Amino acid sequence: MARTALDLLGLEQRAVGAMNAGHLKEAAVFYAEIIAQNPGWEHGTALYGLACCYEDLGELRLAEECYRRALSYEPENPIFIGGLASFLHLHGGKP
Repeated sequence: MARTALDLLGLEQRAVGAMNAGHLKEAAVFYAEIIAQNPGWEHGTALYGLACCYEDLGELRLAEECYRRALSYEPENPIFIGGLASFLHLHGGKP
């Protein structure tokens, strides 16, 4: 079922809340739902959030993929660049 922007915003708020509460798997589910409905949501923000969840869950291959996909929407976003740079610094060739 297609969701409206307001629905997706609500999902994003739930994802952020779950992340802040330490419920990373739940947050990942919310972010994945957003991406399924609108892959470029907020210029890659949902992908970046999902990447952060995956990294903290130890899903390193998926995390790197999502960091790179987020950058494809905003290649000069300093937060996205910093996230990928930090990820590569910490995990290098481990995924």
